[in-house]
Amino acid sequence: MKHLLFILSFLLFGFEHVKSVQSSFGFIKTYYAVQAIPEYQCTICLTYSKDLELFSILNREFKKTPYIKASAFVIKKMKDRTLLSTSHHVCESLKEFYNDKKFKDLGDKLMDDALSDSLFLNKEIKKQFKLRPKMSVLEFDGTLHNIESIVYENKENDVCFVESKDSWGKEIKFASKQCYYEKIYNISASGGFYEISAAVLREGYVNNIVKETEVEDKIFKDHLLYTLHVLPGASGSGVFNTKGELCGNVNISYAKIGVSFGASSKIIQNLLQDFLKSQKGSNYVVKE
Repeated sequence: MKHLLFILSFLLFGFEHVKSVQSSFGFIKTYYAVQAIPEYQCTICLTYSKDLELFSILNREFKKTPYIKASAFVIKKMKDRTLLSTSHHVCESLKEFYNDKKFKDLGDKLMDDALSDSLFLNKEIKKQFKLRPKMSVLEFDGTLHNIESIVYENKENDVCFVESKDSWGKEIKFASKQCYYEKIYNISASGGFYEISAAVLREGYVNNIVKETEVEDKIFKDHLLYTLHVLPGASGSGVFNTKGELCGNVNISYAKIGVSFGASSKIIQNLLQDFLKSQKGSNYVVKE
């Protein structure tokens, strides 16, 4: 009897697809990590376990203070790679952190501040390794994957695809029809908050397509309006109906009034098809 009531409660409240939503979720974070300099020619080419242990401790500490926190969802996967969708403005921040000289200089300063030559057995080790920006995505259960590259960008609709070179998660299913005044669910790192196996599930309502909305001098057309209270960090996350199908994503939040905007499922699906026709996208097309 208890088992039956448990199943009925899931059906009544629309949570029967929560596992698939969890499995598609990704928490994007960037941080500094100690990385070897491939081109460095060492004169003392020795590696001591104590030195590597110190680097491991340093990496753990820097992972605790990410520079960027955002959300994503698995949109396509193959046996050797996974494609995630997030917001274009998230990818802009990722590119800035990864490529801008000021962040490389900051990494050098942090390395100098955190380490002293006297800590290491190999006195050349600081010349062999640098502190550099790193991009990663964590699954719902905390499994970490490296983001290898940004493979597709669409500024007009604030959508971007990033890639990891391994296969994980569960592909989302697109809604079979436009979501219209119905209940929705969202798992995201809203407010930058993420806990392993406990990423927050929120519920709200999708309203309708807004023909045109202006945000900071940018015009977004045919975007969905949600009654969904989220904060920065939720950008790029998926919004799902009670069937577990993707209605759209979250790109814009008006936290004071508890509403948000995002690209519709139709827009994202069309952008995915556009990507699959490209050279990079061909990696996700099954060849007969």
